[in-house]
Amino acid sequence: MNLAVNAKDAMPHGGKLVIETKNIILEEDFVNLNPEASPGHYAVLTVTDTGQGMDEKTLKRAFEPFFTTKGVGKGTGLGLALVYGIVKGHRGFIETSSAPGHGTKLRIYLPTSNGGSPHKGSCGEEEVKTTRGEETILVVDDEKMIRDLAVEMLSQSGYTVITAPDGETAIQVFRKENNRIALVILDLIMPGMDGKRCLSELLRFNLEARIIIASGYASQELATEMLGLGAKGLVGKPYDFARMLKVVRTTLDKSKYDPGK
Repeated sequence: MNLAVNAKDAMPHGGKLVIETKNIILEEDFVNLNPEASPGHYAVLTVTDTGQGMDEKTLKRAFEPFFTTKGVGKGTGLGLALVYGIVKGHRGFIETSSAPGHGTKLRIYLPTSNGGSPHKGSCGEEEVKTTRGEETILVVDDEKMIRDLAVEMLSQSGYTVITAPDGETAIQVFRKENNRIALVILDLIMPGMDGKRCLSELLRFNLEARIIIASGYASQELATEMLGLGAKGLVGKPYDFARMLKVVRTTLDKSKYDPGK
């Protein structure tokens, strides 16, 4: 959906949008030229438009969170970042080609589940098991697309997910559902009550609450500051599926406690 919306916006005077899918097998020759790839079976989604295109400098930044070439109020810069997060979450990779006046083509490679070929960097069966869980998690983020992505990723791993669109709602939900919420994933930058204030309020209500900060500006300084304020961990945005699950499971397992205390 994000790719189609981006293509539409790049063709303000009309144009052609082509969406193609196919199955392929990547051989060693291709892998040698593409370090993100591994040999094996893939499903490929290709989205092509005849729009304005991007120059090389813009293309290099296209998947950065909050980077946008659209005017004020016309885009958040999260569309392609979310695409990148989803693709990485499924252990795939993206090829892009574009030029000013010649449109854009994005080719997404997703490893298929029945290819029978190991994928570099993928979780082994044992690791996948150890990142699953049955706890209830509260996800707080003002971007609906990000909330939906988090729900999809966490639900697939067995978790029950509750969401809140802002800090004020998060406080209300947490107070009401505190007995069953085992973990909170809290966006740092939100309108109204930001992540820092929300973190303080949650901990004021339950000093032992497990809270992970989510931010597109992850740094050692930020991590140190948030941990000092009482957060239990930090995850970057756009979400990396494997990384997020690992941080969630590690945080939940650090010390068992009764959420209702």
